[in-house]
Amino acid sequence: MESLHKHVWRADLSKAELEALLYITDLKLKASIKEQMKAHTKELEKLKKKRDAWFYVPAHDDEGDIRGDICMKVMERWGHEKMVEEMTGKKPDEGVRR
Repeated sequence: MESLHKHVWRADLSKAELEALLYITDLKLKASIKEQMKAHTKELEKLKKKRDAWFYVPAHDDEGDIRGDICMKVMERWGHEKMVEEMTGKKPDEGVRR
């Protein structure tokens, strides 16, 4: 498939048509950014609920259950840290801040 650039440069359009196309692409870009912002807001609400749910320490009778919860929470933390690194380009701070 040909690149977007080749299609745009090959298009036989007047300056007015190009300006109209630029206006339309700008509107669509703004709409897609707005949708991304909505998705991030929804994801943020989910993360807040998850964070608040993890603030308790459930009582376990079995040491294996405790070990399992430790592993699950560490692995989930690693997943969130990886997402932060991908989004910001920076590694999260090491350790827990007090």
